[in-house]
Amino acid sequence: MAGLALLAACSSEHHPTAIAASISSGAPLVTGYSVAANPLNSLSTVVTFAATNADSARVTYTTPGDTAAATPFSPVTGDSGRVVTLGLLPNATYANTLELIGPGGRTTEPFQFTTGPLSPYVQTASLTISGTFGPGYTLMSPILFTGDSVLMVIFDSKGRVRWYREFAPGTGSAESKQQKNGHFTLAIGGSQGDDNVPETYDEILPSGDVIANYAPPLGEEMDSHELIETGPVSAPILHFFGYTSRPFDFSALGGPANGTGMGHQLIREMPAGTVQFLWDAWDHYTIADWIEPTGVDPPDDFDHSNSLAFDLDSNYVVSFRHMGAIVKLNVLTGARIWQLGGRQTQFTIVNDPLGFFSGQHSVRVLDNGHILMYDNGLRHTPPHTRAAEYVLDLTKMTATLVWEYEPSPAIFTDAVGSVQRLKSGNTLVGFGLAGQVHEVNSQGKPVGIGMFQLHNRGAFYRATRLVSLYQYVEP
Repeated sequence: MAGLALLAACSSEHHPTAIAASISSGAPLVTGYSVAANPLNSLSTVVTFAATNADSARVTYTTPGDTAAATPFSPVTGDSGRVVTLGLLPNATYANTLELIGPGGRTTEPFQFTTGPLSPYVQTASLTISGTFGPGYTLMSPILFTGDSVLMVIFDSKGRVRWYREFAPGTGSAESKQQKNGHFTLAIGGSQGDDNVPETYDEILPSGDVIANYAPPLGEEMDSHELIETGPVSAPILHFFGYTSRPFDFSALGGPANGTGMGHQLIREMPAGTVQFLWDAWDHYTIADWIEPTGVDPPDDFDHSNSLAFDLDSNYVVSFRHMGAIVKLNVLTGARIWQLGGRQTQFTIVNDPLGFFSGQHSVRVLDNGHILMYDNGLRHTPPHTRAAEYVLDLTKMTATLVWEYEPSPAIFTDAVGSVQRLKSGNTLVGFGLAGQVHEVNSQGKPVGIGMFQLHNRGAFYRATRLVSLYQYVEP
């Protein structure tokens, strides 16, 4: 009966009569459990237990001043299980219930747990919200520098930290996201995609455990702007950018004739490193396509791919910042299907008071096929940044502006930034270098504005709305 002794020690509300009833009914029986702080995230607990007659288990939890919540049910293998709770508040006492389901019924066991404080570095992270953010969470990808702790951080709709994963100080990081398999990915290495700085991606479970590290194929450097996983959880297919360097003549743009230039590749590979597809910008574009005034100090790249998406027909849609272009590529052959913007554009832009987009980031294909982007606006007069949505007519070859958001007063960020259309019809716009996140309604009016800070800096790469910390749900 050692398990029962452990149970009694962990829960002052344990009743032996409940055990007797459970045994007689064939319902699940908890024979022992323990609860501990998650060493990877103080806003999380790890509950382990021993039980009989149980198929699945979850934990429900609540504390004063917070909404009651529950983990998803997870399978019980054999006579033991593990449940990780997420999204807790720091320094808070939670009333928890371990709930087990089995062929013979349902059993519950209550217990309490008090969370600890945030780490000193995470305590410097804040999102101060005026107005109203929609329900769910906001994942921030702070732009980090050498000597900073590498961090992913997620806030709730009130601006409170509810999840984080902190790594030891290193060379920095950029893009992070919740993949559709519910895992998180984080670029670690500090590369900007044009500097030959080593970069890899970690795949992280919601519990914070790192389960994989992805490096580029031999001869490539990994770009930190985007990684998408598709396919089964057990064997994900990776879609990302790599880049290679070559001797490069920058004299056409006022730079050195004997410089070193970078060009990007679109790569699809299996985790074992088998490259299925590789499209190379060196084969399709030249320095003549470089139109954004971003400077030519080598090393630098003439294309600068910075976002990747799938069109409704599953072909790739790629944003090239330095070319001011969005290009659709055949997912099987790499053949160009169309190009919007840049010197080789095939479209006429109509109904747009600015006439074009410039230095764009975060190009997304909406469910209706429209193109939504973060228009950094390097070449607008005066330079200013907006979110813009276009509908493409592939017969007339027009791109018609149908929605935009320009904040007042104007904001200009010459790099990074993000957009995300939500199911509510609102749009989340991340003015990354300004440290601001705006939630905007369909009329182009902000309903909530968040001001981000981390360690006295406000810069972030993207801001993304999540529904659940446990699993991916379309936001």
